[in-house]
Amino acid sequence: MIIPAINATIALTRGPPGALILSNKEEIARKISETTFPFLVATPYCNKFASLAVTLAELLKHADNFAEQIVSNAKTLGEALYSEGIDVLCRDKGYTESHMLMMDIREYGSGEDVERELAEAHIISNKMPLPGDRWDQKSGIRIGVNEVTRRGMKAPEMQQIASIIGDILVEDKSPADVADDVISLMSGFQEVKYTL
Repeated sequence: MIIPAINATIALTRGPPGALILSNKEEIARKISETTFPFLVATPYCNKFASLAVTLAELLKHADNFAEQIVSNAKTLGEALYSEGIDVLCRDKGYTESHMLMMDIREYGSGEDVERELAEAHIISNKMPLPGDRWDQKSGIRIGVNEVTRRGMKAPEMQQIASIIGDILVEDKSPADVADDVISLMSGFQEVKYTL
C-alpha cells in the first residue's frame, strides 16, 4: 500500500516507535529492568535516540498545552464519531483519557478492511483486536490525534474528521469520493505547532 505525502494525509501518531520508562529510584529501575530484560526488550536501536530527544524536548517546552489539547481533541473526536453512529469504546470515560480512540467496527467489516478503506481516503488508523477476538481476528481500529493536533487542529476539525469517517463507514461512500475532503482539510493546516 502506498501512503500519500504527509501534508495530504491525516496521520495520527508522534515520536519514534518504542517506549521509555524513567525513574530516579534505583529500586524501581532495577525491578523494571529485571521484568523487561531480556524478555521484552533487548537490542537498543540507536537511530531512534535523536528522534526521541527532539520529541522529549518538544514535550518539555509544550507539555501542558499540547497534552491538554490532545486529550480535548481526542474526546471531541470520540463524541463526534459516536454521534455519527460509530461504536467508540469507553464512553464512561468520555471516550478516552489519552490521545487514542478505540472503535468496535464489526458492522463495517474487519479491522483490516476498515484500516485499508480509511487509508485509501488518506486517514491513517490501525486495526486492533478487541476482547474476545480470536488470535487472527481484528474487530477494532484505533485512531489517535497527536499529529492533527500538532498541525493546529481543534474541535471544529475533529467534527470534520468524524464526518469524513462517518461518510466512509456509515454512509458507505467510496474512500476515493471523500479523499479530496481530507486533502482540503489538511491543506489548511500545513504549519507544525508545538515544535522547537
